[in-house]
Amino acid sequence: MERVGRSPVVVVGGGIVGSAIAVHLADRGIPLVLVDQDWPGHAASPLSFASISAFGKDPLAYYELACGGMASWARWDRRLGGVGYRRTGEVRWMSDPQEGRDLAERVTRARQWGYPVVPVDEAGLERLLPAAVPGPVSFAAHAVSDAQVEPDQVLAACHAALRAAGGRMLTSGSTTLACGSRSGAKCCGPRQRCSPPGRCRSRWPGLSVWTCR
Repeated sequence: MERVGRSPVVVVGGGIVGSAIAVHLADRGIPLVLVDQDWPGHAASPLSFASISAFGKDPLAYYELACGGMASWARWDRRLGGVGYRRTGEVRWMSDPQEGRDLAERVTRARQWGYPVVPVDEAGLERLLPAAVPGPVSFAAHAVSDAQVEPDQVLAACHAALRAAGGRMLTSGSTTLACGSRSGAKCCGPRQRCSPPGRCRSRWPGLSVWTCR
């Protein structure tokens, strides 16, 4: 019996989460296309402070999922060849009294769930961050098991692994997916002419992916 080829999986979003999903699929031999409306990693990834933490994740099921993700990062760092993973803890503090009370409640709830986070006073804060000048502190906490990575290194390693496994990436202005169409038309970007002559249009709304028509 002739084996039917498997259609590629489309992973939408090329940041850390989407790129990690794509690499895991590629490692299992699944054909895929990674799609991002802009350059991968332009949205949530650079705004996360590269924090690997389950602190403040509610409800409980989300917290447990985040803990599982934290536990996998050391192995994932090795898979990617080293991406700046370091488990040095994370310090949080609030100056505003109400925000301090809110943080204290979150710390209490996290500790009830077994999360390794402890309140720290101003002296403890100074020991942890000797170069910092936090100003007035209403409440501070230290999550001792939190970790960090370098987002640019994670993305570069993921994309290199994806390319090595034969995966494809589509980003803003990409010209990969439509190539080799039966009509013989070549791909074109939004500022390129079609070859052979024709008109360009976007095939996927919201994505700057173009093909000649």
